[in-house]
Amino acid sequence: RSSFPELIAYAGLAILVVGVGLFFLWLLDRMERITARSTRAWRLPILCGFGVAAIVFVGPQLFGTGQRFTNEVLSGRATEVWWVLMLLALGKGVATALTTNSGASGGAFMPSLFMGAALGSGFAQMANPFWFGSTDLNPGAFAVVGMAAMFSVVGRAPLTAILIVFEVTGARDYGLILPLMLVATLATFLAERIHPESVYTQALRR
Repeated sequence: RSSFPELIAYAGLAILVVGVGLFFLWLLDRMERITARSTRAWRLPILCGFGVAAIVFVGPQLFGTGQRFTNEVLSGRATEVWWVLMLLALGKGVATALTTNSGASGGAFMPSLFMGAALGSGFAQMANPFWFGSTDLNPGAFAVVGMAAMFSVVGRAPLTAILIVFEVTGARDYGLILPLMLVATLATFLAERIHPESVYTQALRR
């Protein structure tokens, strides 16, 4: 069960996720515009491939879907400090944009969960030294909530995000329902005010 101060911390996580999620959407849109204007499209897979290889070389956790690392974050087995988790979230967004716009197969769902889990766990680690509550913030719980928040920003489907995150993580802690609802709703509300399009509609708008 979450206390009122913890709900404030979850709201802070929502604001962080909105910022990173909107950066991800902007990057995808920007890369797609570059791809559409390119007169030598044959170069894109080569350049993007080298870019992804460089990113994965620095952060091996970013290889593939990232599901294994996401599970480590959720279970508390990840040893990365908070700023590394934040960088990994950003790196996953860049690697995904390069991959999808090089002509390779890819989507935004699993990267969104990866980014949300990394941001949620990193946020809890960062905030714990300054936390005034009776118990420390749980990085695993914040990772779960961060996943729902990120997909709410990227896909604009908060209820779907809540249900899918429960299914994917196998969560049985129903005390997370209130934080999940709060963060998913707040993230969707803020994202809609700043960038009305989701990852699925911004290509149609363009």
